[in-house]
Amino acid sequence: MRPTFRAGWLALVFLVFTASVALAQLAMVSGLVRDEDGRAVVGATVVARNPDAAPDTMTARTDRQGRFAFVGLRGGVWTFLCGARGFEVTQARFRVSGLKLTVLPELRLERTPPPPPGALDGLDATAVLDALEAADADLDAGRADAAEANYRALLTRAPALTSLHARIAEACRVQGDLACAAREYATAIAADVASETDRVQLGRVLLEQGNLQAARSVLGEAVERPAVTPDAWCALGAVELAGGQPAAAEAAFAKAASLERRPTADACPRDRAPPPPASRTPPMPPESD
Repeated sequence: MRPTFRAGWLALVFLVFTASVALAQLAMVSGLVRDEDGRAVVGATVVARNPDAAPDTMTARTDRQGRFAFVGLRGGVWTFLCGARGFEVTQARFRVSGLKLTVLPELRLERTPPPPPGALDGLDATAVLDALEAADADLDAGRADAAEANYRALLTRAPALTSLHARIAEACRVQGDLACAAREYATAIAADVASETDRVQLGRVLLEQGNLQAARSVLGEAVERPAVTPDAWCALGAVELAGGQPAAAEAAFAKAASLERRPTADACPRDRAPPPPASRTPPMPPESD
């Protein structure tokens, strides 16, 4: 019995230790929501979203002092969506450290101006979130056309939610509409709400379109950013291969391998394959006499 007891005790210690290490890599984030006059906003909804994290969305509400907190966010750049009844919905992007408490700058909400006669009242943050979740569910279920329509309808109701452009781009790409996907990703980047994944996806869409110069420009900027990912280097390598620059491609693949700590030959397997053919508009049938 003694050896069995000792083995079980060691296993328990190991589980506790590994769980503690995992929790240590998660961040605690706190913040404060005030109105334009500096008063605390009670009961405001704050949604944190990072498409590169898992889970990628978390929700909190403010207390009587306007304070909110998240426990368990992964380190990275997060978009914080904030709203309350009677206020305009706002969003902000902040970098979260995975190793310490992150105190965010104050989030300021502006009151919704009085609606014109016959118009709907100011947007309810809860209704916005419900609509967003419904559109996300459509996209996850493969109903990309419905998801795109719902994202666009929500963007019409809340133009400040410019991060929706990246989701519209994803829905367009699933439907095979590369021109729409490129346009929407570019809009998200111009509004500074695109994630690093979105920037890489724009580069890949441009590559699929055969626009190598634009793809190289987008991905060249992506690999210079502090949060560069191996996928960005892989995508740049694919562009260089498509452009007939094998040496530059291998250099990009080597950068990806160094970030992943793996041999260069094993890095970016899908991007070493021949690039997909550029999308072209099908020729028009000849006119009949």
